[in-house]
Amino acid sequence: MDHDYRKAVIRYWEFRRIIFNVLLLADAWLGWSISNAFNVGIDDIPGARLSDPGVLLRFAVMFLVVNVAFCVGYVFDFTIGRPRELWPAPFRAILFVAICVSSLWLSGGHAGKIAKEAAYTKAGVFGCGASEKP
Repeated sequence: MDHDYRKAVIRYWEFRRIIFNVLLLADAWLGWSISNAFNVGIDDIPGARLSDPGVLLRFAVMFLVVNVAFCVGYVFDFTIGRPRELWPAPFRAILFVAICVSSLWLSGGHAGKIAKEAAYTKAGVFGCGASEKP
């Protein structure tokens, strides 16, 4: 595998990683916001905050795992991408969209779960948190 090809692959995927992370951040914010709105509106529980214990750490781990999963594009491109007959340009775009859709689906749901668990913990639901009910 020649040096120019490796540089081109890295350039291609790293530019798309920026787009991917912007989409991921928007999706996580949306999942967090919707879950908080339902917790406050339906369960009468105070909304979770990013400053609640463990929330930022869980988000950081989620973003790290999803960014590692993004590297599937590299694996495909470096293993079967060199002969252009096997890996035409549209397949790169299809792979990028598939990675984005699956990652965004998982991260939005996980962000909502983080918000729900943080709100329930803060409210003292399930016997944990600051306000214990007598």
